[in-house]
Amino acid sequence: MSESDWTDWVVETATLHGWRVTHFRPARTARGWRTAVQGHKGFFDLVLARNGVVLIVELKTDAGRLTPDQRQWFTALGELAAVWRPRDRDQVLATLAASQQARNLAGGVP
Repeated sequence: MSESDWTDWVVETATLHGWRVTHFRPARTARGWRTAVQGHKGFFDLVLARNGVVLIVELKTDAGRLTPDQRQWFTALGELAAVWRPRDRDQVLATLAASQQARNLAGGVP
């Protein structure tokens, strides 16, 4: 499965299970592929949020590898970070479909 197809599946599945999703996509420029962000390079592909739970996910093909910059983000993010691959589809689905029970970690919105 291509990374593009995998991304589409994850975004669609997350949305169906009530997650808010942001995907950072690179664009082709005269200087090659670029993602318009300010700060450290290598930030992960997706940020997902639902009921006070946040997941920061890098999507890779089964053979894909993290870049050194992505490894630094992975270390910095700790338990918030995940790398999802097509071979992990059942586990990813279980994570996205898990109970939608609300969590109130920061006191909620006033």
